[in-house]
Amino acid sequence: MDTNIRECIWTSNVLYPLCDMLMRDAPLGIVSQSPNIMDLVKCDDATLLYKNKVWRLGVTPSESQIREITLWLSECHKDPIGLSTYSLSNTGFPGATTLGDTTCGMAVVRISSKDIVFWFRSHTTTEIRWGGAKHEPGERDDGSRMHPISSFKAFLEVVKTRSLPWKDYEMDIIHSLQLILRNAFKDNESMEISTYAINTRLSDLKIEGMQEREVVTSEMVRFIETATVPNRCPKRRKEFETEMENGRRKKQTRRQTENVRVGGGTASENEKEV
Repeated sequence: MDTNIRECIWTSNVLYPLCDMLMRDAPLGIVSQSPNIMDLVKCDDATLLYKNKVWRLGVTPSESQIREITLWLSECHKDPIGLSTYSLSNTGFPGATTLGDTTCGMAVVRISSKDIVFWFRSHTTTEIRWGGAKHEPGERDDGSRMHPISSFKAFLEVVKTRSLPWKDYEMDIIHSLQLILRNAFKDNESMEISTYAINTRLSDLKIEGMQEREVVTSEMVRFIETATVPNRCPKRRKEFETEMENGRRKKQTRRQTENVRVGGGTASENEKEV
């Protein structure tokens, strides 16, 4: 595929939703508004576990099953980056059988030690088209080989516990959101609107409407191109973290300046300054 076409698809299908998520209340906005986390990658269900509360998009898994998966992750998969699998059964989740065919694959990332984002996929049998040889109704296995129909049934038993695999570019997208949220919520336990670096730039430039979105997009393109997956480009990630820190300091300095103005000026003067 042409590189320009890929960039256009990336921008329209992925980048804009990510930008929209950043420019509203986080993290609940990623599940309560549109676009949401289900628009980022192909999935059947998605869930946000935040402050010990569960927000689900879709009908499965249930809240109790989400908590069961969370407990299993805390005990068996402590990687701070997260986990992706096309088969919870093969990965060793003890409650996989209770999930049925509707939940087989899962991608999960941590945005803090206790806050997690989940994506789920159902089994793949609906996507399979059998191309084996035709068989007669009375055909049976003779012990030395399997006839096509028996072979296919055995194959279905395997794939019914599997989902479509998570592609590299899909995991890039998921980890992009993870990095963005982690940086946005750094040193901010209340998880308020905290896209301070981007918002500071927008305030300084006094950009409104579509111009605001264009600036956010350009910033995100520059970041996501090299920092979508943790540790892929340590130098670029360090630059981004430095930029975020500078943004936080600017914001703090501005607040201190405003406090001084409020303490030393009249009410009308303070309103003008704000």
